[in-house]
Amino acid sequence: MDKLSARRRQDDGEDEEDDYMSMAFVEESQSKRETFTQKKLRKLREAEEKARVPSKAELAAAEAARREAALAKSTLDASNKGFKMMAKLGYKPGSALGRQNPGGSESDEPDQRLREPLWVSVKENRGGIGLDSEKKRKLREEFEGEARRDKAVESDF
Repeated sequence: MDKLSARRRQDDGEDEEDDYMSMAFVEESQSKRETFTQKKLRKLREAEEKARVPSKAELAAAEAARREAALAKSTLDASNKGFKMMAKLGYKPGSALGRQNPGGSESDEPDQRLREPLWVSVKENRGGIGLDSEKKRKLREEFEGEARRDKAVESDF
């Protein structure tokens, strides 16, 4: 009867301390131990997973994920030695480095100075540093040449 009344009081929303002197025992959930065959199969699966050689695509994806995670971190951390040296020279986080415009803050133009370090751009091919810009220049010249030819043809009519 005592147990029923205590449960009713708890169900009604009344907060009451646990009765530690009661004879009610809390059933402990008994977790089943892993059998020998289950343990052997688990260890075999773990060994196979560890011994498996990842493919080139998986390695490249993991490398890209690590790179992105490292680049996402701010390099201007207060514990960074370079940041401490810059702070001694007067740098404040969020401000730009270098000399201000000759007009100072009175000019109407927004401040064009960099506020963050340059981002890393990874080349996906083996073309070299200037190859992409050279290809873009040639395409632009070709496009402009076609535009000139089109204008010349239109002016003939």
